[in-house]
Amino acid sequence: MADGDLVTYYKLRASEYDRLYERPDRQDDIRALAALLRAVCAGRHVLELAAGTGYWTPIVAEVAGSVMATDINPETLAIAKTRDYPRGNVEFAIADAYAPRAIPGDFDCILAGYFLSHVPRDLVVRFLRSAVDRLAAGSRVVLIDNLYVDDSNLPISRTDADGNTYQDRRLDSGQIFEVLKNFYDGDELKSLVRPFAAKIEVERLTYYWLLWFEVA
Repeated sequence: MADGDLVTYYKLRASEYDRLYERPDRQDDIRALAALLRAVCAGRHVLELAAGTGYWTPIVAEVAGSVMATDINPETLAIAKTRDYPRGNVEFAIADAYAPRAIPGDFDCILAGYFLSHVPRDLVVRFLRSAVDRLAAGSRVVLIDNLYVDDSNLPISRTDADGNTYQDRRLDSGQIFEVLKNFYDGDELKSLVRPFAAKIEVERLTYYWLLWFEVA
């Protein structure tokens, strides 16, 4: 699936996306992730990459100094804008998650939720480097994403020559997209970010993981 097809998939899925947060079996993890995000983003000026429909944006905005929520899809960002931000500390921008330098503002934290799993393996270092280069030393990069759980996640449909894994996903319209979705464990995550990090913390839940690191 080309990057453009992934953008199209999330554009068409915008109205369906939040259903994954409503699954009863995942509520304990959702609450735990929210608490972790509040802890690591408190007082920070956060650049949120690939914010999608903004499910996590108001949670971070509760404690952050400010949030710039960005996404490449106007359709998903339009949903994010409808959420409640009582502190008035959130701005929005259409932006490419691979090019954070193009996003104006002063930030000491980058958050990317459920994005790393969609980054082709040969572009992961480029993505991490672009995030780190946007920040000063001592800033934080925060990543959250899925763990693969049998009988909970969609099955892997294929694996390519570079080790990228894919899922077949059906929209309400009946359209089926092959979506790149890579799953990482804690050791592999640490090895990916170690060249950029002065400190690394990984929290592994049942269905999700959260990793944050301090920029060296």
